[in-house]
Amino acid sequence: MLDRQYLEGIRELCNEFGCLLILDEVLTGVGRTGTWFAYQHYGVTPDLLATAKGLGAGYYPVGAVLARADIVETVMASGGFQHGHTYAGNPLACATALAVVEAIQREKLLENVAARGRELEAGLKALKGRFAWVGDVRGLGLLWGVELVADGASKAPFPAEQNRFARITALAREEGLLIYPRRTLDGVAGDHFLVTPPLTIDAADTAELLARLERAMVRFDHELGTAVPASALTP
Repeated sequence: MLDRQYLEGIRELCNEFGCLLILDEVLTGVGRTGTWFAYQHYGVTPDLLATAKGLGAGYYPVGAVLARADIVETVMASGGFQHGHTYAGNPLACATALAVVEAIQREKLLENVAARGRELEAGLKALKGRFAWVGDVRGLGLLWGVELVADGASKAPFPAEQNRFARITALAREEGLLIYPRRTLDGVAGDHFLVTPPLTIDAADTAELLARLERAMVRFDHELGTAVPASALTP
């Protein structure tokens, strides 16, 4: 999660020194956070933006770069875009991306992401309050991260060799839930997992997701020896 003042400061520095602000929205773009792109939550507009993943909705691999009109005009006046590769402009990829954009608009998925995101946020933060090894819960829309820590006060990470992120992922899978395990502290520590349900998820399935995750977390808690009483488990 970016701090608004940080992003505003980066924008100001780019303006001051004549640099282009380029944002990577490969993961966060195309509705994932409840707006078309995550930067729209911050009121800071980039000069260039890269997006992919959700643009193909899992049906076909596709990525795109968005740019300010004046940047495109400058490049075109200098001979146009000379870079490219074998699969650039693939018609099936382009048709898929167009269909995805139309479906998001037609089915009002941005509104759904915002509503389900509030439910997911409330549920995940409630779980954080129950488990000392949850260092933080943060996110937007339907993109949430849950940090796993060895010490709740200092936020010290679990030793890498314990592979805690892999274990909780396995437990969730046994409960019928797929989560996204990650490490971000130099790639060797900083265990956490992402909760990223589809943009089409409804309220009932959001509640089911949280219930399955809760069961996995209770089992994980028992393995750590900081067990939550079984009576505390949501039916």
